[in-house]
Amino acid sequence: MIACSTARRGSDTLGQLMFESPARLMIPVLALVMAPSVVRAEDHAPGLSLEEVERRAVETFPEVQAARARAERLEAELSEVLWRPFSEVSVGGVVAPTPERRGDAVHSAQDDLSLSGDMGVLVRVEADLSLPLYTFGRLDAERDAARERVTVGREEVRLTRDQVRLKVVRAYYSLLLAEQSRSLLEEGQGYIKRAQRVIDRSLEEDDGMVTESDRLQVMVLDAEVDARMSDARRAIALARAALRVLGGLDRDEVVATPALEPAACTLRPLEEYVESALKNRPEVAAARARTREGESRVRAERARYFPEIRLVGNLDYSYSNVVDDQNNPFVYDPANYLRYGLGLSMRWGLDFMTDRARVRQADARVRESRAGEEDVVRDVSLQVEQSRIDVESFQALVDARARGRRAARGWLVSILQGIDVGVLEPPELVDALRAYFEQSFLYYEAVAQLDTAIAALRVASGE
Repeated sequence: MIACSTARRGSDTLGQLMFESPARLMIPVLALVMAPSVVRAEDHAPGLSLEEVERRAVETFPEVQAARARAERLEAELSEVLWRPFSEVSVGGVVAPTPERRGDAVHSAQDDLSLSGDMGVLVRVEADLSLPLYTFGRLDAERDAARERVTVGREEVRLTRDQVRLKVVRAYYSLLLAEQSRSLLEEGQGYIKRAQRVIDRSLEEDDGMVTESDRLQVMVLDAEVDARMSDARRAIALARAALRVLGGLDRDEVVATPALEPAACTLRPLEEYVESALKNRPEVAAARARTREGESRVRAERARYFPEIRLVGNLDYSYSNVVDDQNNPFVYDPANYLRYGLGLSMRWGLDFMTDRARVRQADARVRESRAGEEDVVRDVSLQVEQSRIDVESFQALVDARARGRRAARGWLVSILQGIDVGVLEPPELVDALRAYFEQSFLYYEAVAQLDTAIAALRVASGE
């Protein structure tokens, strides 16, 4: 198992950066729109959790349903193969009117075409049996091949479910980023409105604290925030639509958007992840099953070189109430008889050249399957290594972004203190604010990338 847990971290709000003077009120608003979309942690919102959406997705998504249908079809084919040896047992019968026939092999009052006399009934029943007793391993090999095809179908269901889960995870974290960006933009709009009121009042009073240029600047900022809000709403709508389609959700069902938090993940050595992947990944299991299926097909084709021993039997019965029964076994009696038999038969197809060609084809498919299996093993090993590198890199990135965010916060606080004592001018605050909000966004972006990479590593390692 990947040792991962979610650790909550606090976040700073823009409300802590507000000032009383109109000039200072404009600066955080400026930083808000100069930086990329900023993400803010929020309280847990009601709605479906990520696990619930994943569960719904693997139950209802069409790709999963199609994979399950293919697996069920392969299971039905296996059942057909298992019962096929018993399919050469047949029973037939007929009931028909027949004219009266009296006499024996020496004398009869009717001829072959005579329709004189009463009409009666002719009843016939025929039963035939042919069961393979020994096929030199052909039937066993065909059954083994069918079982391996069922294994492939079941592993493909697992693979499809994992792929759908990963799609849900990616859409989910895209939604969290977009939702928290919108939340902060809404908060920024409130600050802008407040700044506009303070600037308008200052201009009316003509106190000299702000100018008409300051007012126009805030208006530009307000338009920019509105534009970014439109982008955020679009991103939210797209992410929710993706989750709704993936999870088969109704339009009135809402996905919860909790705070975006980094998952603490203790990485193990690469070899352990690769070993787990080769043991548990459905692609690997399916590739190995295809190879075993091919080997079974080779055995089945080679068995055609040899004869097939069968148990055969038959039972024929006929009776008519208007035809005299001829008790002499050497007299032909098509209307009244009972014949039966049971014995062994041998069938041997002597088309050895065709059989040899089939064996060569099956053997070539086995070599192809083995090469495909090796390709899957290498690809899975590479995926595991790449996923582990991603998690390790994003962990380092989150730590670096967190340090940068803390440093930018400290830089901002020091400048605010300088402004309070008159050491620095307010314009010097712009760079600090911009750095702080840029680092905040980059930090949450790295968190989303880390959480997605951890989910990808779980899938890649088969855990």
